[in-house]
Amino acid sequence: MIVVAVFLYNLPIGLGALPRELPAVIGLVIFAALCVPFLFRHRWPVAVFVLTAATAFVQLSLGIDVLVADIMVLLTLCSLTLRFAWYFTVPALLASVVWVVVATQESLRSGYINVGDVGVLIALVVLAWTWSIVLKVRRQYVNSLEQRALDLEREQAAKERMLLAEERNRIAREIHDVVSHNLGSVVALSDGAIASVHSDPERAQQAMTMVRDTSSGALTEMRSMLGFLRSEDTGGNAPQPGIDQLEELVARTRRTGISVDFRTSGQRGALASGVELTVYRVIQEALTNTRKHAGQGSTAVVELTFDRDSVDVHVVDDGGRGAPGQSRDSRGHGLIGMRERVSAYGGTLETGYATDGGFRVHAWIPVGDQQ
Repeated sequence: MIVVAVFLYNLPIGLGALPRELPAVIGLVIFAALCVPFLFRHRWPVAVFVLTAATAFVQLSLGIDVLVADIMVLLTLCSLTLRFAWYFTVPALLASVVWVVVATQESLRSGYINVGDVGVLIALVVLAWTWSIVLKVRRQYVNSLEQRALDLEREQAAKERMLLAEERNRIAREIHDVVSHNLGSVVALSDGAIASVHSDPERAQQAMTMVRDTSSGALTEMRSMLGFLRSEDTGGNAPQPGIDQLEELVARTRRTGISVDFRTSGQRGALASGVELTVYRVIQEALTNTRKHAGQGSTAVVELTFDRDSVDVHVVDDGGRGAPGQSRDSRGHGLIGMRERVSAYGGTLETGYATDGGFRVHAWIPVGDQQ
């Protein structure tokens, strides 16, 4: 639009300003050479300025007076300045100033303009060059802000992906706890029901009732966790288990044929839900390991000690029938999950064989100002 407007506006004025001996075709070529290169300023800014300025000097050498199309010299200078450092465009500025001085000599001699008018024209050229530098700096500043916003957005996306990965790991541990504990209980109760289905049908029925209840509870907890994966709104999920649910956990373990002695001591204060969940999962995993490795008929002692600054969890079993020949791999998912949970709150976890052949789990979790 700029090229067309300048060319059409310049055409009648420029043709009238041509010397009589100069063909109109030469004038049209000069007009086109001043205007058309501006279309390619983005791809070849240096070449466009050089061609435009050279055409303007050729115009003067042919005796053609200052044209409206000569404004393209100033526009190409601004375009060049927007794309290169200021010190690189100084020669272009000097060339433009020299052209202004040369182009105004005839008008000065004829008295049409004075030296002050020439100074104003030179000042306008310098002002356009300076304004282009300011505009370029402003664009660079805006681009830096946009890049910073983009970097922050990418950083936030990376953090969200990291949090999502952490949450998936947490849910994987939760699912492991639910599956290993509840399904282990189901297996133990099913074995008991099979063994007594003929000799004691009533006891077998009770065992299968417990299987149903345990399976139902496991499904409820699994739906809660899987529902978290399906929805971003976790407000409707059931609360995570805590210390108040330990009695029920111990009762379910006893129904699988393991004798559990549950003891608590100390003054229990207000604990963070995460700490309560960690205590619950540590005891759950320890009892699950007792059932898997020690088997039915074994005994376990669960001691929970509350202090002003910490919670101590001790779970010790007697090894049962699994102690002589079975080893418990400390690299299993369950023990690793316990250690991660406890360390997340700055606590420590110790696991290993007891002196009597059983297995012990000791977790110490600081609570600090959470109480």
